[in-house]
Amino acid sequence: MTDAEFATWAKQLFISFPSLWEWLQTSSPEPKETQKVWRKTLADYSLAECEAVLEAWATGAQQTFAQYERDRVHHVVRACCEYRRGQLRRKRENQRVIDQAKRYAGAARSGVSAVLSVSDLGIREAADTVAPEAKEVWARYRAFEISFDEFQAQLEPLKRRAVAALEAKA
Repeated sequence: MTDAEFATWAKQLFISFPSLWEWLQTSSPEPKETQKVWRKTLADYSLAECEAVLEAWATGAQQTFAQYERDRVHHVVRACCEYRRGQLRRKRENQRVIDQAKRYAGAARSGVSAVLSVSDLGIREAADTVAPEAKEVWARYRAFEISFDEFQAQLEPLKRRAVAALEAKA
């Protein structure tokens, strides 16, 4: 958060919690310096993140700081921002795992079976030319030794070889 953004946020904070402004003016020997400390503490967080904390406090979605925490309000805001970042990280990680599972399931339906489906057409020899290699690539993918993209990239030449073997028979 920049100095200008902090000024905007601090104004919103003091409008939302006027007693905090009064406390700061009467309790701090240097209110501007105290705000500089708060600014430094919140420097790693965006204006939007800090505003979200104020919004949660204002709407009652999250409990505000206690009166005895007025001199630590910047730490409370930082903790709230970190908590929200953690939630977003977990949500992104969960989505990544879900996406990977979907891709894995898709590969199970289409990956090796796409190469070996040539045998479904009754042309066993073409599939047999690449089946051992395709099964090896599949096993490496299932063991998480290679990514889905690597799996597909390694499967592609095997598919071409199976088609070429089929065409050679024709």
